[in-house]
Amino acid sequence: MRGMRALRFVLAAALATAVLATAACSETIPAKNAPAPDPAPQAGEGAREPGSQAGEWRCEGALMPPTGWQQETAFSDAGRGAIMRAVQDASDRLVGRACGQQGSCDFLRARVTTWKTGRSAAGGLCAMAVLKSEDLAAWREQATSLEKLDENLVAAASKLARWSKGKPRVAIDLIVDAGAPGGLRADWLRALLEGKLAEIAAVVAPPKGWAGEGLPDGVDIVVRAVITQRTERQIDVLDVNWKAWRKDGAALALNGAATTVLPVAASPHPRPETIAELPPSSLGLSIRIDAARGNTLCAGERTQLWLKSDEKAFVRVFDLYGDGEALLIYPNREAPSAVVEAGKTMALGGADGFEAVPAPGSDAERFLVVAAASEDELGDFKKLADQCRLPKAIAARLHRADGLPERVKFAWTGFRLVETASCEPLAPHKRAEQAQALAAVPICQLP
Repeated sequence: MRGMRALRFVLAAALATAVLATAACSETIPAKNAPAPDPAPQAGEGAREPGSQAGEWRCEGALMPPTGWQQETAFSDAGRGAIMRAVQDASDRLVGRACGQQGSCDFLRARVTTWKTGRSAAGGLCAMAVLKSEDLAAWREQATSLEKLDENLVAAASKLARWSKGKPRVAIDLIVDAGAPGGLRADWLRALLEGKLAEIAAVVAPPKGWAGEGLPDGVDIVVRAVITQRTERQIDVLDVNWKAWRKDGAALALNGAATTVLPVAASPHPRPETIAELPPSSLGLSIRIDAARGNTLCAGERTQLWLKSDEKAFVRVFDLYGDGEALLIYPNREAPSAVVEAGKTMALGGADGFEAVPAPGSDAERFLVVAAASEDELGDFKKLADQCRLPKAIAARLHRADGLPERVKFAWTGFRLVETASCEPLAPHKRAEQAQALAAVPICQLP
């Protein structure tokens, strides 16, 4: 089991490519994603109506943009693909100038179109890319709204940390982003909210060994959040839904809820890989990861997985990782008992815990525990008594908590792995060793 006490990870990068139609040097390149503007001719430009042949537009002209549009012009020597190079270069320059370093530029890039192409007297080629000034203004209004974000976070902190006796002790637990807790974007939002909470509350870290149920000792309020990405007025925005809980006698009560809306471009971090969302955990069953930064771990970091049930239960715990892969991690040969006693917190990683070692497939890893009052109520899962890999079809369903036996409870947690300057470098051989160890695990024998 020790060789397999490792958490799965891969850094997934998305590559965006622009598709350009090829054209002969004498042809006008069609507008991309928008109709060509219809400007009045500019004095001294020698401009023609849109749709004119490239040869009629001379690159030596004044090259003025159409009214109400931003422009960039690029030049290229004649030759194979020259027009394509000029068009792409002009588009890249315009997006770079308009967007700068403000985050995602996808909104602007989708609205850049080619107005004209032409040739010079010396035989070179040129292309002008344009962008509506009103589109640029709308994007900037959203993308630079950090002052509004600051105000919204102050309001959110006030709602979440409402307390009648001085400063409450507030802990921010997990923040779920794109289907899994943790990651750079979640950490960024956590830090922003912590800064606002610190003005009205004592911000504390959840203690190690807490399995996520109720409130841990030394904490008055626990805050969690879910980040959802959507489009509003053609701008990609994030809804951050914050919720806070406090004790009300013996029960747990909602202390406050708030939603923070911000443009995606305001975040310095890209959207993490989206994975299938899991439904909320059942009451009376909890599972949680120890992590100093919420649910974000460095590759190679050691942590622990905690499980607790209000009632005695027979359990199976699955590691969900990679591209729809799943691994039974408990019970196993070192921990053959599949029973969790009522009210007892169990360390699933043994005395040493787990080491976060990357494996191909995803930057996120989740753990799903299935619990029942008897082994028979676990259905086919009762036959699983040692570490094994789930068949692909069953593993895919587990990633959605789909098709579970009717009378079971379930709970889940997870994290994202990062490799940043603040992390200790991971030894190169760790990845290969982890891949070999995974490949050696037998397939679970299920009907």
